[in-house]
Amino acid sequence: MSTVSAPLVKPLLVILLAAAGHGAGAEYAVKLSKIGESLDGHSTTRTTVRRVFRHDGHWYVFCGDVRDKVYSSYFVTSTDGVSWSEAKTGSGGGVAGGEFGAPNLPETAIVHGDRIYGCYREDGQLRIRRGTPARGDITWEPGFRVDEGYLDRSTKDFYGYYPDIMVEEDGRLSISLRHHRLSGETSRLNPAFVVSAKPGGITSWQAPVDLIDLQPPEKHDAHENIPLPGGKRVVIVRSCWGSTDEELYKPGTPGAFYAVHYDGEKWLEPVRLGASDGVNGSDKRLSAMSDPGTGIVHLTYIEDSGTHWKNELRHRALAPPYGIGDWSAPAVVASNVFTVMLGMDASSNPARIAAVYGEQLHEGGESDPAWGSRWHTGKLYLKWFDGTEWETGRQLISEEDEEYAWYPSVQEDASGAFGVLYMKGGFEEFRTTPKELMFALIEPGGGGQ
Repeated sequence: MSTVSAPLVKPLLVILLAAAGHGAGAEYAVKLSKIGESLDGHSTTRTTVRRVFRHDGHWYVFCGDVRDKVYSSYFVTSTDGVSWSEAKTGSGGGVAGGEFGAPNLPETAIVHGDRIYGCYREDGQLRIRRGTPARGDITWEPGFRVDEGYLDRSTKDFYGYYPDIMVEEDGRLSISLRHHRLSGETSRLNPAFVVSAKPGGITSWQAPVDLIDLQPPEKHDAHENIPLPGGKRVVIVRSCWGSTDEELYKPGTPGAFYAVHYDGEKWLEPVRLGASDGVNGSDKRLSAMSDPGTGIVHLTYIEDSGTHWKNELRHRALAPPYGIGDWSAPAVVASNVFTVMLGMDASSNPARIAAVYGEQLHEGGESDPAWGSRWHTGKLYLKWFDGTEWETGRQLISEEDEEYAWYPSVQEDASGAFGVLYMKGGFEEFRTTPKELMFALIEPGGGGQ
């Protein structure tokens, strides 16, 4: 494995209105460090790609790179969130690391108890592997196939594409994913769902089911899988609309946000929550988490404005008993936003919600008119929700003089110091120019600065 470059450390201290009350003040320190570089934008872009975990006194941050058309993953570790190890792939389980990582490491993962579960693709198959993180390293077990892969090579009927893996209340693993079907010249992408046959098991799975039968040119683009109490669940789906690059990457052809509810016995008809912009590729335009204390699901998403500018960050909440009529009305959190991801401080009840969002300053069409409009960038900010309302202030967490930050991956547990992985870089010769992988360590109480 190659050695990761020395961290770039830039401590920042900003005064922020506390989420506990709009009149109170709290200090947060933001320390920025450079983890490495990547040629691949998918290291952080997809909604379901989880990259940052805190376990056994270490931060584990997964990164990815593409070289010679091969996507590989690796992880780095740190005890202080500033100084980083060399790139690692772990040991065991048939993981064979190369100079830029291993192609059969998880692309997205979840830590549950003392185990990490992650999904990856290999030989056209969606697979899952389990590992044990300890002392800044991971011991992997062999991976297992979740689906049959290319069920019919003549039609390319398969499941996969950035799965969202979660642990259900009964300990079973569940995955929301995309079902790709290509018949002739017609390509269809539907949201799908699959659950393991037994708690904690990864070797056998129930048959996957399609949640919505989207009719072309509408296609499933992204999703969030939220297990709920009592065997219920909700999967939130983002669609895009179009077949040509002009339709998929230009404004004016919006898709939608849907919620698909499972009532403990059956899947219900989808309910439409809002309009998504017309950009293919989720690029973290929705994020949802469930408050373990109240049971309320919090959803943030980017509502389409009809242009690639002035899109609104909106918030909706789903309260028990989780019926399709239990969603709150949308509330506007911020404007001119291109991305959002959530973390949660569940040490209080109700939980405090940390939203890391991007204020747009550039869109990629500036340098690549063909389809570069997908590449929105700007500055990243942190804003808190106290369970009742959003604070009026916000805190910059990317560099003050950087206008090309994009697509964060946020540590889900924001109860203390937590981390945010993001990329930065312009668009000139996008596919051949390395982009920097940055880590923002956010510490309450000023971090002792």
